[in-house]
Amino acid sequence: MSAISDFFTQPGFWWGMPTGAIISGLGAASIAAWSARKSDERKGAQEDKVKAQERDEKNKQQTREECLKFSDTVAEAMSKMIDSKGAFNIIRDTVAGAETRLDDKLELAQTAMAEVQKVGVALTRLQMTAPASILDKAVECQYAVQTIAQSITDPLKYQAAFKAAGKAFDGYKNAFRTYVDLDSYSAPEASRAAKSYIEVLKKQVDDYIAEARQART
Repeated sequence: MSAISDFFTQPGFWWGMPTGAIISGLGAASIAAWSARKSDERKGAQEDKVKAQERDEKNKQQTREECLKFSDTVAEAMSKMIDSKGAFNIIRDTVAGAETRLDDKLELAQTAMAEVQKVGVALTRLQMTAPASILDKAVECQYAVQTIAQSITDPLKYQAAFKAAGKAFDGYKNAFRTYVDLDSYSAPEASRAAKSYIEVLKKQVDDYIAEARQART
């Protein structure tokens, strides 16, 4: 046996130490080590939870940004595909020929195809982050915009395509509102709000006219 081992095994070494104190000291050290380990584990778990929450919030923020970009792209595409110059007109084209205002027709058709491509790019970006509930509605919007572009030479189909695209776009917007915990907002509700505003405006105008007439008398 070594000198250290012989020293600790000598009976005289333990005479001045109560057995309870020795056991208590060993137990306290073990408890302190266990407590420190558990504390580290809890701290590590909490840090992992915080990191996961931060990562989840970052992903949601990115999704919200891409959703809004897609919405802006679709809205701009539909706005630019409006035939504001009346390039395609059934009556005029039937009387004067399809070649009438050919430059305006080509310009509108080219604009429509360019906007379809922009919507496609925006959808590709959206597919990287958005949930399926939003992507389903986004794909409907993409096809709706494509249908407008394909129908642009036929005024009757064009009007129907625009109406269908508006409904698809409303569906996408409400899917996004659900994702960010907002209540849905439909076209009829928007119409009621606009009607209410017009009624208030009309009343204000009528009141102003009545006051003006009274001031003159």
